[in-house]
Amino acid sequence: MRLGIEGRGLVVLPGFLSRDEAARLELATTCRSFERTYGSIESAKFDVSNLEPGDELHDFFQSELLVSTVRAALSLPESAPLQRLWGWISRYKVGEYLPAHKDPGGSANLLISLHHPPPENGGTLLVEDESGQHPVILETGDAVLFLATKLMHSSQVLVPTRGRPEPLKLVAVGRYYF
Repeated sequence: MRLGIEGRGLVVLPGFLSRDEAARLELATTCRSFERTYGSIESAKFDVSNLEPGDELHDFFQSELLVSTVRAALSLPESAPLQRLWGWISRYKVGEYLPAHKDPGGSANLLISLHHPPPENGGTLLVEDESGQHPVILETGDAVLFLATKLMHSSQVLVPTRGRPEPLKLVAVGRYYF
């Protein structure tokens, strides 16, 4: 399988989950406890809940289908063992965002949009490469697989609008170490 991650360092996977599946997984997060996280220098804040083995999303990220997909996207041999998987859920509310950064470790991140507000509310993932900064437009159920240690990435601030005064953005992230 060739997903083309080598060129740009990312591949967008529209409709990775159905809207119903994303809604079901979002509902499963309502009983989770979240911790307030402060992102780097800019003091950006958002909520995070780590995934543990046995959690439905952790086990989904660790499924053989996803592990082989990530392996193939990275052009690794099927025999390359998964050394570690770290997963978490990030929840963003009005005024919250992910500051620009490169991850300190991992081979690739798979980010799945479980709930994404309309574009006018912000929250869009931004990825920067040698040609500049690019928005990665995701809808609920979409995913992006990217080289988070090589690409600077951030998100737009989540803002209220008349139609959606309290937007929410919810993403699940699996970081793969090969």
